Amino acid sequence: MIYDLKLYSETLQKYITKLDNGKFKVRIPLKKEFKNKNLKAYYINDNNLKNERRTFSYDYKGKRINFTSDLGVFSKDRLDFGTHVLLQSLPDLSDKKSLLDVGCGVGCIGVSIAKVYPNLDITMIDVNERCIELSRKNSLDNKVNTKVLYSNLYENITKKKR
Repeated sequence: MIYDLKLYSETLQKYITKLDNGKFKVRIPLKKEFKNKNLKAYYINDNNLKNERRTFSYDYKGKRINFTSDLGVFSKDRLDFGTHVLLQSLPDLSDKKSLLDVGCGVGCIGVSIAKVYPNLDITMIDVNERCIELSRKNSLDNKVNTKVLYSNLYENITKKKR
């Protein structure tokens, strides 16, 4: 997978400052900085948002995983660079029993892990209803067994798993 790092750096450069010690300072943009008043955050449910489904694929540990995405979700056109780095840096999970994917989006992390570790009990949660629908679809389409729930953080998580 090739990412356009120039595009990422151009987009992020106004929020990242390199300090004298070589470290970076990141500033989170404020809501009022968004010039497009119609821009909605992907964690807000908008029933008036039109559907514009699209698909993309990702290879994780030798498995091809296909995703359906849509408007109103994070990284709708491809697996984002941060998620790619996170997945590639995960340790072996074969000795784990369960995993909770908080803010699962369209299910990129949970579905990818479930495809490689089918015995892992995976629960994916999100506050975006469109994400819930797409995560369920992506789990079914990739023939993985996951549980997908609407939950604001741990609000609807009742059982602690180990």
